[in-house]
Amino acid sequence: MTIKLAWRNIWRNKRRSGVILTAIVVGLLGMVFMIALMDGMSTDMVEVAIENGVGHVQIHKQGFLDKMSVKLNINSPGYVIKRIEGTPNLEAYAERVKVRGLISSAESSSGVLIWGVDHEREPKLNSIKKNKDEGEFLTGRKGEIYIGRSLAEKLKVGIDDKIVLRGQGLATEIVSAAFRIKGIFVSTSPEYDKYNVYINLTEAQEFFDMNDRVSEIALMSDSLDNVELLAYDINEVIEVQGLKASTWKEIIPLIVQMVELFSAFNYIVFVIVVIAMAFGIVNTILMSVLERTREIGIIMAIGTKPIKVFSMVMWEGFFLGLMGLVFGWIVSIVIYGILLKTGIDFSIWSDSLKYMGGIGTTVYPIIKPYYVFWSSVSVFIAAVLSALYPAVKIMRLTPVKAFRSV
Repeated sequence: MTIKLAWRNIWRNKRRSGVILTAIVVGLLGMVFMIALMDGMSTDMVEVAIENGVGHVQIHKQGFLDKMSVKLNINSPGYVIKRIEGTPNLEAYAERVKVRGLISSAESSSGVLIWGVDHEREPKLNSIKKNKDEGEFLTGRKGEIYIGRSLAEKLKVGIDDKIVLRGQGLATEIVSAAFRIKGIFVSTSPEYDKYNVYINLTEAQEFFDMNDRVSEIALMSDSLDNVELLAYDINEVIEVQGLKASTWKEIIPLIVQMVELFSAFNYIVFVIVVIAMAFGIVNTILMSVLERTREIGIIMAIGTKPIKVFSMVMWEGFFLGLMGLVFGWIVSIVIYGILLKTGIDFSIWSDSLKYMGGIGTTVYPIIKPYYVFWSSVSVFIAAVLSALYPAVKIMRLTPVKAFRSV
């Protein structure tokens, strides 16, 4: 009987019940949308960083990431590659030479990071070839260089123009050589385009007097979830003193910090929405209960125990929370299904997004099972507990006071 009364009480004032259900639906939708958007942006940042040459795992001489010195190299890359080939979860690898240097044209000059890459292996780990804007990617011929659009504009050069690279060779002397621009790329980050240039691996080894040495070996796992395991297995099989396999999290800690910041923002949104929604539900249920004070006084006068009245109001909160959760997820799934195909267009803020880790102008929201579960639980509990104060207040009411109320 208590449950039936609670269910009927909900629909006595359809408008008020509709307000509560709308509050729950909007609260759940807002929570899911904001969390999914933040997760989509953080995932986009990580994917862009990995595709811009970081890869999933990199093998270096210890200290290379800090100093980027040509002397901290892998002097037996062939042996290392033989050791790591066949490692579980390893999908692709590429050897690289990386040296800080100076690039000059007839008009200007700029500090750059010179990448010596294998023109066939590198595209398997790096989206740089896909980012081609003009000309073509490296072909393996001598004298080729591939630069970013931002750098080309700064140097005032174009395809087939001649530039000069300078850097420190392994013999500690400054080396220089002339190159012709083979292609120009445009990535999602203007800063990346301004600072990175690509030449062929064999030519870089010759240019910096490295023989067959390389600065790093980049690896790509078959899945982002298996990166930690791949790094562990690689470190187990390398067996070369001074070499270490580092994951992308160790290589680009700034991106990791930004992802953690987005995650913290998710929790803040989570708490704010739940609290705001709970206050709205409390006010609405309390108003509903106060309007029925005389009625509740009558049923208490004929023998209904206060605990039954308390239970009735709590059941009302339970039904409202359950219906709000169901309707909320129906609306959320429909909207999420649309946004999953179309994405959210942030092109009007494209200039700003380029400096946020290379986030694209279209962000696709991502709903994770973890947040689905806790969002549902939190919204439901908030709705039920919101009925607690009105239920306690009415339970303490005596029939005499109830009859005197207006």
